[in-house]
Amino acid sequence: MKMKRIIPLGLFLLGACMEEAPSEAPAFYHRTVLVYMGGDNNLSSETDAKIHALASGWDRSDCRLIIYQDKGGAPCLYEVTREGIERVKTYPDENSASGSTLRRTIVDMLSRYPAKSYGLVVFSHGTGWLPQGMYPHSRSIVADGNNEMEISDFAAALGDCHFDFIVFEACFMAGVEVAWELREKTDYVVASAAEILSPGFTDIYGELRDCLFLPQPDLPGFARLYYNHYNGLTGLDRSATISVIRTSEMGVLAEALRPILLNRKEVSPYQTERYDRSSGATYLYSDLGDYLRLKSEDAEQYAVAQRAMERTVVYRAATPQMLGSELKVHSGLSVYIPRAASPELNAYYSETGWYGIIYQ
Repeated sequence: MKMKRIIPLGLFLLGACMEEAPSEAPAFYHRTVLVYMGGDNNLSSETDAKIHALASGWDRSDCRLIIYQDKGGAPCLYEVTREGIERVKTYPDENSASGSTLRRTIVDMLSRYPAKSYGLVVFSHGTGWLPQGMYPHSRSIVADGNNEMEISDFAAALGDCHFDFIVFEACFMAGVEVAWELREKTDYVVASAAEILSPGFTDIYGELRDCLFLPQPDLPGFARLYYNHYNGLTGLDRSATISVIRTSEMGVLAEALRPILLNRKEVSPYQTERYDRSSGATYLYSDLGDYLRLKSEDAEQYAVAQRAMERTVVYRAATPQMLGSELKVHSGLSVYIPRAASPELNAYYSETGWYGIIYQ
């Protein structure tokens, strides 16, 4: 058997990928967290810095931190250890935006690092539930060149593996449509309804990482650290939204919202608070709470909906402005509101699971 190669943190950025043999008998850990970096795009230059930040100060023996990195060329699977960053497997050049690639990586994680519980962090571009190539800058979730992974394919790729949490370091992923799609795959989704500004989590990854490995993951603490960091910046950099969404409440939320969403009152997306501030196509992500407020015709129904929202979104925070524009409302979830000007997108939306549970 080959000896495993340990790469000191200071040398990591200079190294080339090498495939290493797995250990004969994997141990059983408290928690394994997989960080899936789909960086074969214009984010490739950020991936090394993120890995370095994740690994700095790591001293756990009861948990495992595993990183899949695709920044172009041959992707690698790494394990973070006390000694440094260990390359455990090299893959041929592949499409990290393929559901089969994500699924294969999860299978590798399960076989090499079995644990009592699992977490998943995803870094790449994101546009929530949007289909591939539908609008300018549409990247759904994970982009590899011109390839994209849609949220339904992402959910399917997770297979039977249930995650304690899924954290998205990607834009526009705190949509009600996304949370519905992942309700049976994870207990919590941590995501932003708006853009995540570069460098995302990098500067605070050491603190954020530790929240994920507590006996009970401190997801509100994770979100609070992210918010406090960006809220302490100035100018356009002071732009952030973050939510912690409890997926077990999604069925109750759908039941509470259905009477309001099905009433005949017309509300245009252009009336609502929105989160897409810089893309070529706008008003694709309206604030769900604001939409409910505008559309509600019954005080009791609205009160039920508000309570359901509060149980579902267990933490939410937003800076006063987003990319220079005032952010007046932030309920923690976004929603797409169909409009006559977008018949093709409306047709695709009618095929989503969220649309089906509400309107069919």
